[in-house]
Amino acid sequence: MENNKSYKLVRHLGILAAPMGEVAKTVSIVRWGDLEPSLDIRKWENGEPKKGISLRGDEIRTLCHILKGEYPDYF
Repeated sequence: MENNKSYKLVRHLGILAAPMGEVAKTVSIVRWGDLEPSLDIRKWENGEPKKGISLRGDEIRTLCHILKGEYPDYF
């Protein structure tokens, strides 16, 4: 991994996008080091995580609130 931080893929939830010839963006639950598992959105290549974002607790709620306000027809 890029920063040598340990991780455990707890559960793969789904694929957001998989453009032809590119690495898929996935949504997963990942435990980074000794931290609590987090919602993780990133690209994985050959089983290794690439740049992405991890969200926990209140961050997930806040993101959902923002998205509901911006895209009410999707919620």
